[in-house]
Amino acid sequence: MISTGVDEIPNDTFQYTPKLVNLDLSHNSLESVTKGMFTALGNLHDLNLDSNSIENIENNAFQSLLNLTVLDLSLNALMSVNHQMFAGLTKLRHLNLNANPMKKISNHTFKDLTDLNILDLSNNGVQSLNENTFIGLNNLQVLRLNYNNLGYNTKQLPPGCFQPLESLKKLSVLENNPPGKVLSTFIFPDKTVKDLKMLEILELDVNSDEERILGIGFSSLHNLSSLIFSGVCNLSLFNDTFKYTPHLTHLSIKHCNVMFIETGTFSILTKLEYVQLDFVCYVLVYKPYTLID
Repeated sequence: MISTGVDEIPNDTFQYTPKLVNLDLSHNSLESVTKGMFTALGNLHDLNLDSNSIENIENNAFQSLLNLTVLDLSLNALMSVNHQMFAGLTKLRHLNLNANPMKKISNHTFKDLTDLNILDLSNNGVQSLNENTFIGLNNLQVLRLNYNNLGYNTKQLPPGCFQPLESLKKLSVLENNPPGKVLSTFIFPDKTVKDLKMLEILELDVNSDEERILGIGFSSLHNLSSLIFSGVCNLSLFNDTFKYTPHLTHLSIKHCNVMFIETGTFSILTKLEYVQLDFVCYVLVYKPYTLID
C-alpha cells in the first residue's frame, strides 16, 4: 500500500489478515493513527508509516501489535510523543522518529520500550534533554540525535540525561549548534557524556580554537574506540588533546578546519588502527608533523 494516496484506514481493516508480518503504509496521506487501526495484527513484526502527514497518534494505538520489532514514523508531522502512544510495544527493537517537528520529548516517553536497541531522533528540532527523557531504555545500543537544537552546554544536555542508557554503544550528536552561533566556542560537555560507560562510537561537532575539546569526563569511557569529528568542525589539536581517550582505535576528523597541530598530538594513541584526516590545517608547530611522534 505504498504511495496509494491513502488518507484514512478504517478500524478493523486488517482483521482478516492475522498472519501479516510486514506492513508498509509509507508515502501516503495518513494524518492520524487510531486505536483500532491495527486490530488483529498480533503477528506483525515491521510497520512502516514513514512519509505520511501523521500529526496525531491515539493513546494505545499500537497496543495490539504484541510482536512488533520495527516501527518507522519518520518524515511525519508529530509535534510531540508520550509513553501512552507506545504502550504495549514491549518487543520493539527499532524506533525511527526522524524528521518530525518535535521540539520537546515528554518525560518517560520510552519507559515501556525496554527491548529497544535503536532510536533515531534526528532532524526534530529537539531543544533539551533531562534525566527522565530516556528512562526505560536500559538496552538501547544506538542513539541518533543529529540535526536538532541541542546546544553543547549543561543546560540543554545536563549531567544525568544519559544515565539510563547503560548499554549504549553508539551516540551521534552532529549538527546541533545553531548556525548563528558558529563563531562561538562549543564543546560537548564531558560531565554529560561520562555516564555512557559502554559507549564505543561517538560522533560530534566541535568549535574551539584554543580550549581542550575532550575533558576529564571522557576518562570514564573505557570502551570508547571510535571518535568522529564532523558536521560543524573547527578545532586545534594539542599534545594532550587525547589524554582522556587513550583507547581509540579509530579516529576520523573530516571536513574540518584545524587551526593548530602541536607535535606529539597523536603520540598517546598507540592503539590506532584507522585514521581519517580530511581537513584543512593552518599551523603546524615546532617541527615537521608526523602522525605518531
